[in-house]
Amino acid sequence: MGVYILMWLMIVSFFLLRDKKYSISPNKSTEKHNNCIFTFIMCLLLFVSAFRAEHIGADHINYITEFNVIKDFGDTYFEEKGYVLFNRIIAAIFNDSVFLMVSVSGLIIFSVTHYIKENVNYEYYALALMVFVFQPYLYIQSTFNILRQGCATAILLFSIHYLFNKKWVKYMVIGCIACTFHLSMVFIIFFLIIVRKINATPQLIRFFAIGSLMMNFAKIGNLFFSLFSSHYQTFSSFDETLFNNPIYLVAILSVVFYFTSIYSKLYKNVYEKFFVDLFLMSLVFLIFAVQNDILYRVYIVLAFCTIPSITIICKNLAEVAFVKRGFVIYYNFFYLGNIFFWYINKIRGYVPYEFIF
Repeated sequence: MGVYILMWLMIVSFFLLRDKKYSISPNKSTEKHNNCIFTFIMCLLLFVSAFRAEHIGADHINYITEFNVIKDFGDTYFEEKGYVLFNRIIAAIFNDSVFLMVSVSGLIIFSVTHYIKENVNYEYYALALMVFVFQPYLYIQSTFNILRQGCATAILLFSIHYLFNKKWVKYMVIGCIACTFHLSMVFIIFFLIIVRKINATPQLIRFFAIGSLMMNFAKIGNLFFSLFSSHYQTFSSFDETLFNNPIYLVAILSVVFYFTSIYSKLYKNVYEKFFVDLFLMSLVFLIFAVQNDILYRVYIVLAFCTIPSITIICKNLAEVAFVKRGFVIYYNFFYLGNIFFWYINKIRGYVPYEFIF
């Protein structure tokens, strides 16, 4: 548990110290120092995820087992052959599962680092780090547990630039590569195209939000899986998530309605509007996705994509102090709540944290 608390203290300290610094004298020196601290923390996160013990992470040991199967027989039960090829290359070069974890974690951390530096103002690097690390389904789950989806998401993040600039061929090529690591990307690449193509308005976003709520009440998500995917019904993850309750649904809907009520203040240009729309539409989808853990995994990819969105909203609503504070409080409680839940319930997959050496 100590490692998780240290990560929390490090990122919170970074946020508090740099946040105060910007209000005094933002300059090139500040940008350089901020960039160095951000890069250093991301390197530490890479070390923590890459060199964890084999039992840390709910599915970690399964990925190690399948890596050895791929190494010996060249294939495994995974349908996504891009991930299988990724394993084959690592096995051929290094012949050690430790390098699989280093490679997976390296791909995810490098991709997120590049994505944040490309789309987030340096003054908001600390906030972006909070979103990435303190939402346990992003950093921790993607590098400890859902490794295939983590790799697929990392690849997809490189395509967002092409999506915004409507370079459809390059976007689709990268998206198709991501699909060979996790099939959930098929839905995501088309969802992102829809967000990019439509001219979203507050009324349209609210309409979709209410529609998602109605589909949630009708349990359309579970019905979909019961009709088309008997495979997932054999897992407990088919059950409803802890988030699928009226309080959480009302909270999400309230956030959507609040931001759409001040919609024009959330962005300054077309570029920022794209990320704002992406964030709001991801919340709309979340209302639907909390029905079960399989759908929630699809939302996780959108959550990765919306890291810059949150920083853009906070920047443009700087005079509305409670917005930024609200995000900070939410992600801090989300993170601390999860790690204490793991500790109290002695969930072996996450605590006590141990390194492989």
